[in-house]
Amino acid sequence: MKKRYIIGIILSIIFTYLAFRNVDLVIFFRVFKSIKYGYAVPIVFCTMGGFVFRAIRWKYFIKPVKVINISRLFSSVMIGFMANNILPVRLGEIVRAYSIGKMENISKSSAFATVVIERVLDVFFMLFLFLLLLFLFPLVNFPEELVKGTYYILILFLFVLIFLLFIMRKRDFVLNLIEKILSSFPEKISKSIQRVVDSFIKGLDFFRNTHHFILIIFLTVLMWLLYMGSYYFAFMAFDFFNGSYHAFLLDGVVLLVLGSIGLMIPSAPGAIGTFHYFCILGLSIVGLTDKNQNASYAVFIHGINYISITLVGFIFFLKENMRLSEMGLEDEKSCEKND
Repeated sequence: MKKRYIIGIILSIIFTYLAFRNVDLVIFFRVFKSIKYGYAVPIVFCTMGGFVFRAIRWKYFIKPVKVINISRLFSSVMIGFMANNILPVRLGEIVRAYSIGKMENISKSSAFATVVIERVLDVFFMLFLFLLLLFLFPLVNFPEELVKGTYYILILFLFVLIFLLFIMRKRDFVLNLIEKILSSFPEKISKSIQRVVDSFIKGLDFFRNTHHFILIIFLTVLMWLLYMGSYYFAFMAFDFFNGSYHAFLLDGVVLLVLGSIGLMIPSAPGAIGTFHYFCILGLSIVGLTDKNQNASYAVFIHGINYISITLVGFIFFLKENMRLSEMGLEDEKSCEKND
């Protein structure tokens, strides 16, 4: 088992302990009996609708590589997110690039570059929402460590964005530099690495065609609104709505941002522990102080999404004739093939 797997599992154990300490299991299960489970249906529809818009948006990211049908992109998206649920430290992003590369016979490195761009945009969108919350609702009691961590993440991803733009614009320089660095390596290994890097840079060509940027922002907003809708329907399942639309809107945005942070942290498969901790934290921030009820909410919405995403992803996994061996470490090595 690689070190990163161990790190992900350790982080999940730590966050699971932090999330569920002081939870009374008797009350916890009693709350589960009172949930209005009918709201699970619109939660699933919101989540799947968000993935549909993710696939539509991905079409514009990957267009410089190849024009791909949205149904194939949706299939790959679901396979990738299913992989996130059964593989540690979000390896599903690599699996998604592998699956679309295999289905459409395109460079997997180029496909992975488009996934990286997409995830960078999502992080910036989440950071924007969080900073907007800090500006519009200064009285909301966000933990100081969370606020500081948000600024650190913003700085980190700004550097990532600058780096991506640099290697895209200085492609020849980067390839020549890598060639010099690898000059002492066997030619087969050197050429293989150079092909992967070259294909990855080609996948960044989206930055050269920014005329779709407004549409991409629009699709991003629609996608995250649907994801946020799943939190609202979960509120209704728990009767959290207190009649104040202002508070209701704020609560949904806080849960969306905090839940997304939990999903981004490297962890055991399915963001176990990390999602639950930040979801419970979000509920406490918006004034819901019953730890047992909050823990039940986190388990409920995580469970509904985990089961539906894994099931739909597995259906597409079978439909595309993929193999279980492709879901493990081989997917990383395979990025060097067909480039």
